Amino acid sequence: MKKLLLAVALCFVFLASRSVDETNMKVKNFYLDQLNQIEDNILLLKKSVIRKDEKEIKYSYSKLRHHFKQIEFLIAYGDKEFYLKFINGAPLPKLEKKAPEVRIILPSGLQVIDELVADENFSEILPQLDQLSKNFKNLKEGSVNLIFSDEFILAAIHYQLIRDYTLGLTGFDTPGTLCALTDVQNSVKGILFVLSQMDNNVPEKLVTTLKNGQKFVEQNRDFNTFDRARYYKEIWQPSFESLVSTYNLMGVEMSSSIRNMPWEINFNSTQLFDTDLFNIQAFIDFNKADFNKNSVSLGERLFFETGLSSNGKMACATCHNPSIAFTDGLAKSKSSNGESTVSRNAPTLLNSVLAKRFFYDLRAEKLSLQFEHVVFSDDEFNTTLLEIFQKLGNDNSYILDFKKAFPAHNSKPINIYTFKTALSSYLASLTKFDSEFDSYMKGQSELDANAVAGYNLFMGKAACGTCHFAPTFSGLVPPYYDDTESEVLGVPADKMYKNIDSDMGRYSDKLPKEKVDFYKYSFKTVTVRHSKETGPYMHNGVFDTLEEVMTFYNNGGGVGHGFDLKYQTLGSDSLQLSEMEQKQIIAFLSSLD
Repeated sequence: MKKLLLAVALCFVFLASRSVDETNMKVKNFYLDQLNQIEDNILLLKKSVIRKDEKEIKYSYSKLRHHFKQIEFLIAYGDKEFYLKFINGAPLPKLEKKAPEVRIILPSGLQVIDELVADENFSEILPQLDQLSKNFKNLKEGSVNLIFSDEFILAAIHYQLIRDYTLGLTGFDTPGTLCALTDVQNSVKGILFVLSQMDNNVPEKLVTTLKNGQKFVEQNRDFNTFDRARYYKEIWQPSFESLVSTYNLMGVEMSSSIRNMPWEINFNSTQLFDTDLFNIQAFIDFNKADFNKNSVSLGERLFFETGLSSNGKMACATCHNPSIAFTDGLAKSKSSNGESTVSRNAPTLLNSVLAKRFFYDLRAEKLSLQFEHVVFSDDEFNTTLLEIFQKLGNDNSYILDFKKAFPAHNSKPINIYTFKTALSSYLASLTKFDSEFDSYMKGQSELDANAVAGYNLFMGKAACGTCHFAPTFSGLVPPYYDDTESEVLGVPADKMYKNIDSDMGRYSDKLPKEKVDFYKYSFKTVTVRHSKETGPYMHNGVFDTLEEVMTFYNNGGGVGHGFDLKYQTLGSDSLQLSEMEQKQIIAFLSSLD
């Protein structure tokens, strides 16, 4: 009997192993075939560029994208950093994050080429194609070690669905040609083929909804009028939900086994517009077990505590008033002396934990590091942590609250960790997507037609969604949500547009490594959630109304208003938005309150 059980067990192991091997080889053959097709089309595109044959250039480029999009999800999940740096990263210079010195990564890859093709800038396309060819060859050589297991494939699809909706359909991925709809079709085509090669039974519902999505796109081919809200509700969300259910049906456990840090997204979430999409542990820099009702309650008490400041008159709530969406309604917040101001506007704290860097100039890399900047600032609390701890230690009620919130620290309840964690816990508790818009997208309520139209404009023609990414509508970059962007907009010093505001943003953020030209006047892309409540707007509060903000963007930012700004990341051409379209976008923004 024991021998029989052992034989059965070995049989199951053999079959499982064979299944993985067979799936791996089927998918790998498809992957390598597409890489070969990409290399061939890069060569064809080079030849057509040399001949300056515009018709052939467009054809060769479309074929190149056709094959790339079919395996993009496998490339990106297989080597995310290589994909972003050399294959399909944003067409902007960046700094190497892990380098100890200033190391600039010049833009390269398909997004750069997309702009050059659209602009018919033939002289610059060839060197980009040469580099792209080398990068794909390197990718091909590195594919030897890739194992396309069920977990790998499903996780890659998971991220690709988010990528297609948040980056593809917005035009972020094709900044020049705007061939977003064709891209999404090809992306789904590749996903469907790979699913068909898996030995485990893939639910028919997943296949059907993905195919319905292809039909939806085929019937709605215009980028500017494409109904992204309807597509989400009828196609994307059902597909995403079906994918999540597939993990359980196929017995695949999505885990962080291939990395030491937790994923930013929750693989069990079935909605994009829900805070459940995010794994809070990936955004806080303390133990999640210490994020509880007691630490939140203590953090709230500290948030309103004026005794934290040297003069006993300023609290966190002074500049972040809950009654006005945790802002202060001022162009620039008042300093501790009550007369002068600090240099910038107070942004909302609602959903602020969903970021990877903090402050307008991104100078704080951790949530808890924000507090030290406020504590030590001459214009704010103007004190030290030791002085704060001494004050709190003289209050028995605070000692009891700290012990209750952090029982593991009973011997020394008030310390740097417990103080920062309590405040961070309160900020983390201010995270929720419960607006009219969120309810509508989740099928829980209706939404005004103008707000829906405004959302479609925001995510399409107006290009707002290419910087204010869904679902946070901030600079938290999908599909991994592990990076926060800043943008150069060319914000004026006043409404007369005579001069650009003198604040240089990241260039002056006290981080020597970021003192590079392309960060001059670069500021964090803050969320537009609650924007109806959080005026005046921009880091300097120059605009009083959302109508003024829309005019600024519609006319091409600072460059569009005459400023000489080499590294402006906002398009300088007019968005050609009508007065009605601008009102519709504002209606959408209002639905995010």
